[in-house]
Amino acid sequence: MQHLCLEKLLTEKVRDLEVRIGYSFKDKSVLITALTRRAFQRENALSSDNERFEFLGDAFLNFIVSYYIYTYTDLDEAGMSVVRSYLVRKSTLSEVAKSIGLGEFLLMGKGEEKQGLRDNDTVLADAFEALTAAILLDGGIPIATDFIKRFLLEPYIVKSSLSMVGFGVAQDSSSK
Repeated sequence: MQHLCLEKLLTEKVRDLEVRIGYSFKDKSVLITALTRRAFQRENALSSDNERFEFLGDAFLNFIVSYYIYTYTDLDEAGMSVVRSYLVRKSTLSEVAKSIGLGEFLLMGKGEEKQGLRDNDTVLADAFEALTAAILLDGGIPIATDFIKRFLLEPYIVKSSLSMVGFGVAQDSSSK
């Protein structure tokens, strides 16, 4: 009985999150893994949690953000590093996760719930990384890249010529 309730809860969470992010997973278990915190996994004897997804998502986010900064700006190495650091830092990724409402979909342990970790910046940033990895694994590089562009790059970088106003970085016009 408890297993059936968990399945129904997961089905509803998956469907609702897919609508919010505009992507429907071919393999729903990939998304469920991305949402599963280690404490929940242990409490419910599940086979996996989202920590490996966090690792992959972190690496992919860094790569895509670096690629876009390199390709669409004339910043020098120091400037690119500043911008990348801003975009992939915990507080920025947490803001993006909050804009999606990602915290409400996380499968957390009882202790994590009591501690209020659903709104914790570190937990949310990690969840965004895991979600990115899930999209990468399920949909491939182009779809995961589009997800990063829609939810991270476009909202945080001015679309017209990727202006770095607000980052405290001046573009190097000598390299044009």
